[in-house]
Amino acid sequence: MPANTNFGNSPATSFRLLVIIHLALLAGQVLFAAVCVLITPKIIINVRDTQSPFVYLAPALAVVGVLMSNFLYTSMLKNISDKKGLGPKLSIYQSAHIVRCALLEGPSLFAIVVFFLTGELYYLIISVFIMGYFIYLRPTKEKVAEAASLTYEEKAEFNQA
Repeated sequence: MPANTNFGNSPATSFRLLVIIHLALLAGQVLFAAVCVLITPKIIINVRDTQSPFVYLAPALAVVGVLMSNFLYTSMLKNISDKKGLGPKLSIYQSAHIVRCALLEGPSLFAIVVFFLTGELYYLIISVFIMGYFIYLRPTKEKVAEAASLTYEEKAEFNQA
């Protein structure tokens, strides 16, 4: 029996894979935060401790992560309309979305680790805001079609999948 060389190349498979990757990255953050909350012995709210460098570093990393993720995402998608066919466009979009998510996940995990080390809820709140933005970026067929600059024919093929 010959091997199926089209496995993984269909638009439906590419989209499902992207959704699964996005969900897995989000679930990792949520589960890590939940475990840290459960095993942190003392959770405090101390906004007056400005001696710690983390007070400034965690939100700065969050802002830089959001800005860099959006910049790289748009720069990776800049020339996507020049590509011919649905497959190459979905591949570029998938790469851009994964890079975007990775640049958001880093500051979120950093804030969770700082929360675990200090017990200060401030850092967990920063991570929750990043996770909220992460949820907002959830890939849908409409968002993918818009960002990937799909033609009418490509949209029809993509929506059939």
